[in-house]
Amino acid sequence: MQPFIGVLRLLPSGVVPGLCLIVAAIALAPTASAHHEAIFGPQSSLLYSSERFVSVQAFTRQLGTSSQRTQETTGVLSGGFNLVKGVPLAFTAILPYSSINELDAGSSTSGFEDSILGLRYRYDLAGLIEKWNREGNFILGMAGVEIPSGVIDHKAWNAPFDYLGGVLGSLERGRWSGIGYAYYRYNALYRSGTNKGNNLFLGGGLAFTPNEDIETGKLISYQLGWSYERYFKDAISGVRDPQTGGEEVLFHPTIVYSPGRGLLFFGLVSIPVWRDFHDTLAQDRFRVGTSVVYSW
Repeated sequence: MQPFIGVLRLLPSGVVPGLCLIVAAIALAPTASAHHEAIFGPQSSLLYSSERFVSVQAFTRQLGTSSQRTQETTGVLSGGFNLVKGVPLAFTAILPYSSINELDAGSSTSGFEDSILGLRYRYDLAGLIEKWNREGNFILGMAGVEIPSGVIDHKAWNAPFDYLGGVLGSLERGRWSGIGYAYYRYNALYRSGTNKGNNLFLGGGLAFTPNEDIETGKLISYQLGWSYERYFKDAISGVRDPQTGGEEVLFHPTIVYSPGRGLLFFGLVSIPVWRDFHDTLAQDRFRVGTSVVYSW
């Protein structure tokens, strides 16, 4: 069983909604061992370690208070492949579609979100891989760009490009694996000097895989992740809005199942355990997600 399925909420409300955070889909290694480097939300695919994969994901996130709630549901189609055979540099493309519902007001909107393109580089810790006979020992770096092709937060192609970067480390020994990660999102200013605040996410997790068939890749894995998520203040006409921004800590219990042959399923729930937001309507109430990933 390779590393676990971390959980990071990668985006703030209104920027590719859905369950952000980090953590969302588990990637299979070439030997089909279970990864838990999953990132919750559209950007999760940027940190997959598989050389080639396609994934379909669905996330639902509820924000606000018991009397004023917003529910964001996002479907994500993504895929990735190595650019050069034998070189651990891979390209990933992500296309999200969201539906945002004001549950108490009865209003809703839907449409494609901005598409995301990214590059990731994986450095295997060869000494640990040989010593522990597990492929889930590595360090992975990612850089990405969000292209303003969506229609949820702005007119298509009428917004600046946003940028993403992250690093993830994984250790695996026997039935246990663990990860740690850091992720940063830079939201560029519009010409008017307005933008959503940048985001910083730190987190990690542990996974226990009691039964795994190394030859076929069949397994079931029980995982628990955590994340600290910081949302910096929005800018309006070049001035930071003191009524925006906040931070929270979440736990992410997750279960992962693979019948083998490069196919993997996962489901997770994200539960806030501490929140401090200037605007309570921007805070998470809960998140849930599911995905199917095929790698080869």
